[in-house]
Amino acid sequence: MAHSVVDELATVKGDHVQTHRHVGGDQAGHQRRADGVYERNAEAIAAEITRQAAARGARLIVLSRDAREVAAVEHHIHSRHLDTRHRSVRTVHAGARHESGAFERLRTAVAEQQLADRERRRADKVAEFREALGWHTLAVTGRESTTAAIHEGRLATLLVERSAAAADDVARDTLLFGGQVVVVDHLDGPDGIAGVLRYAVQ
Repeated sequence: MAHSVVDELATVKGDHVQTHRHVGGDQAGHQRRADGVYERNAEAIAAEITRQAAARGARLIVLSRDAREVAAVEHHIHSRHLDTRHRSVRTVHAGARHESGAFERLRTAVAEQQLADRERRRADKVAEFREALGWHTLAVTGRESTTAAIHEGRLATLLVERSAAAADDVARDTLLFGGQVVVVDHLDGPDGIAGVLRYAVQ
């Protein structure tokens, strides 16, 4: 995904925090109440973000705005046992909500995070392939062996060079059999096609 698209805006209604100077009275009690409101609001926002991420199959969650609120929301997201194998949380700085151009800066920051996240996942898959290759029975190389593993339902992840012959056909078959496809610029091995297996076969 080379760009980000905002297809829905949502609002989470939270409690109000008095931001004017509090003179006299129980200063410590006022601060405790304000902290409690921050925490409740952060938990409500985290709950909605987590729900939306699960419903939409989101792989990347990007948080922005007030540093204190972002930190609290991120804490509550992780406390909800976010599956970091399939989703990651990133914080970006796009300015205050009402600043001119803030929304465009946020979209740009999200697109940059998407690119960085995709590159990280690609690097992780290449590292996984190299480790599997060391075990011999957990990886395949070359179009013939890889295609056979796909049709036998054994291929978990296909790694394919952009310029590999029949790359589209092999990628389509991988997806049809429930595998993942990772496109790389260069791959050590014949044909520019290889894969990580779901299980070893003796």
